[in-house]
Amino acid sequence: MEQQGCGLGWWWVCLAVPALFCACGRPAGAPPPGINYYLEMGKPHAPASATGTIHAPLDELLSRHVDNHGLVDYVGLATDVAQLDAYLVSMAQHIPAPAAASDLPAVSAEMAFWINVHNAAALRAVLQAGVPDTVTSVPDFFTRPVFAGLSLKAIKDDKLRARFRDPRVHMVLTYCARGGPMLERHAFTAADLDWRLSAATVRFCNNRAYAAIYSTSDEIRLSPILREYSGEKPGEPRYEYGEDFGTTHRQRRLWLARYIPPSYSRYLKNNVPQKVIYTNFDWRLNRQDAPQTNPIPIFMAPPGEP
Repeated sequence: MEQQGCGLGWWWVCLAVPALFCACGRPAGAPPPGINYYLEMGKPHAPASATGTIHAPLDELLSRHVDNHGLVDYVGLATDVAQLDAYLVSMAQHIPAPAAASDLPAVSAEMAFWINVHNAAALRAVLQAGVPDTVTSVPDFFTRPVFAGLSLKAIKDDKLRARFRDPRVHMVLTYCARGGPMLERHAFTAADLDWRLSAATVRFCNNRAYAAIYSTSDEIRLSPILREYSGEKPGEPRYEYGEDFGTTHRQRRLWLARYIPPSYSRYLKNNVPQKVIYTNFDWRLNRQDAPQTNPIPIFMAPPGEP
């Protein structure tokens, strides 16, 4: 399937998204209402290093084989498969017990653990499948056991979504597909998990392949991820834990409004678009050596936008 979502009505600039949210000791979990995270981009932030943590081996692999667009050098990664396997074996021996809600560092460490394990296991599954053109050609790619008897779906749904109830987690879990969120180049740590979750969500929401507003034609186009986990999918029963982004179009608009420039945020809050279109998902493998026919543009605010 093919990505869509390019449009007029926005001012687009291609750039790398800078730091945007200062960690403030808040635990992993749904962020408080009333904050526009797009405006937090300019605040300084020193990213935490995974060096010296149990996730350092994964951090080395990601920084070595993932580029700034989230595309993977699977040929190179295959040469380091022993390191990837050793990391997953080690993580299986260090599965954290569910942390008490009052232990904020432990809660963040637990969430970072499962994000890292999910992404590492997904990469390993691609290698095991022989680096296919698309993971949808691999039977049961998301539902067969890949780590400690758990599938990628089980890690996402049970260890992350049901446990933490934080929609931002969707923006850091790789699908190993170009239509999914960008794979991060560094492993996650408890130290700045909250900041990185918000950073990834702003990047996702400000990518016209995933979210685009057409004020002239009064419509918005959204990634199917926002529908898949919204609890509202025409003709199909509600998904388990399926209300991450709300159950109505309005709730999804209000969620999106927190991560985009204020002028567009006000538009979403004050207008009811006549059309809400969910784009097709691009299942092409996120590999570096594939033709880059659909570059990933990022938008910035129009001139004069604070």
